[in-house]
Amino acid sequence: MRQLFAEEKLKPLLIKLAMPLFGELENTLVMKPLLSLKNIMFKPSQYYIMRLDNLENLKALPTVTDYHVRTYRSGDERAWVQLIKRSFGQYFPDKVAEICRNKEFDPNGCFFLKHDHEFVGTVYAMQTQFQGVKTGCIHRLCVVPEHRGKRLGHFLALYALNYFRKTGLQSAMLDVNENNDAAIKTYASLGFKPI
Repeated sequence: MRQLFAEEKLKPLLIKLAMPLFGELENTLVMKPLLSLKNIMFKPSQYYIMRLDNLENLKALPTVTDYHVRTYRSGDERAWVQLIKRSFGQYFPDKVAEICRNKEFDPNGCFFLKHDHEFVGTVYAMQTQFQGVKTGCIHRLCVVPEHRGKRLGHFLALYALNYFRKTGLQSAMLDVNENNDAAIKTYASLGFKPI
């Protein structure tokens, strides 16, 4: 594959040109583009849909020292995009502007984890319909690489679940890349099961 793109300077241009072709796949639950700096080819990836049927018996929210959570504020879009790209990869398609423009966008359900004055993690706790019932949906949960391994993803997921419970929801769901073993393990530890 490397022989196809021997000229390293062409990679960013080729990716930029290819992005519109794959943008629509990003929102499907079955196929999503996986991008990496090592391999610029788009690969279909299987996503698991996981569900937590009962939000009544959630684990206690752990204390995380040197970090604090705050909700979305107007003007956070640029920092949110940078956070997503640092976490998922530079060429990961972001939909932040689209999310913020959506009439269903709930700024009180969009959480940022900060360390000092820097965004280091995020989760968007949005509402959706599943089989005719309003349910919570954990969306765009990520932690930047240099802050991983501290159970911050677990903390953010639990934070979102507590938010769902406070707003009166009974259940939650999410989709997760089949290759993201750490995330699957985290969600399973919180009681999520594949559907």
